[in-house]
Amino acid sequence: MNWLSFVAFCIFCTLSSSFYQNPSPPLPTVFAEWVTLNYTWDATHPYSYYIKSQKFIPENCLLAGVNVDINGDIYLTVPRWREGVPATLNKLNQKTLTLTPFPSWDMQEEGVDGDLQNCQSMTIDSRRRMWVIEVGRRNFFDLNPRKIVNGPAGLWIIDLETNQILTKYYFPYSALI
Repeated sequence: MNWLSFVAFCIFCTLSSSFYQNPSPPLPTVFAEWVTLNYTWDATHPYSYYIKSQKFIPENCLLAGVNVDINGDIYLTVPRWREGVPATLNKLNQKTLTLTPFPSWDMQEEGVDGDLQNCQSMTIDSRRRMWVIEVGRRNFFDLNPRKIVNGPAGLWIIDLETNQILTKYYFPYSALI
């Protein structure tokens, strides 16, 4: 299976699983709107450090994926298409409308093997398991081609009841060409 076939298969699975979970969903309503996305900062991940080090460049943080679980929790993806995206998979803090890295800040470090590098899409099944597509490749929209980082693509499965990672599978490079 080549890369394009794999992506098409993942999109098909996402769309078909959404349809079968609720064949006649309610009409969408606007819950939140942003001019610029912001994160839920904490003492070990302070806003000032991320701005100064350019690990957070607000104009590079673009929302790509949204999913809501059966409990009403909202999950958002912010792909690392360019530098300055502190977390790629997030849970929406519905009071402050800020993004909280999911499952944690510590699982989102750029360049760290085994951490989420670039999540563009995810879906949630009826058993509250999140299926996350790990693109692996970062900064591919950067104007400087030297900043592009090619990492392994994979699939993560996260149990939303426990926030535990059930599976991390990285595709062999030969399967992606």
